[in-house]
Amino acid sequence: MTRPRTRPVPGRGRGRPLLFDDTQKKAYLKHVTAGLTLNEAAAAVGIDRRTVNHHTTTDPRFREARDTAKAAGRAARWDDKPHNEYRYIHGGCRCPQCTTAASSARAARRAEPPPPAADTPRHAPTVIPLPNRDIRPDQHLPPLAAVS
Repeated sequence: MTRPRTRPVPGRGRGRPLLFDDTQKKAYLKHVTAGLTLNEAAAAVGIDRRTVNHHTTTDPRFREARDTAKAAGRAARWDDKPHNEYRYIHGGCRCPQCTTAASSARAARRAEPPPPAADTPRHAPTVIPLPNRDIRPDQHLPPLAAVS
């Protein structure tokens, strides 16, 4: 006797279950906001970065949330960097500490003597003649195969 057909469980579609559900999306966004890179956050949740990219292209709300989390994570990573010349140049920080560090480093570079100029003249490369060849310039080419 065959079993009667039953309807599938409501809310669950047919096919493969989701790899990146809403709870994982929230955890991923939390990691990105904390300052992890996109690859590190995906690995922390246990998925591949390509899965996240796929959901970013198909879900506009998730894309907006990820962009907001990326901006917050970038700010969190910059907050961990020390105030020095690097932060002045690459981070655009103009606080007095970064400005002073960049000014003193620039002054020190300008005070250094320039490197000595290379006095060696450029010369033509040395040509080594091949054995069993004439000195004519076209003799370095192999002979063409005879056409029959």
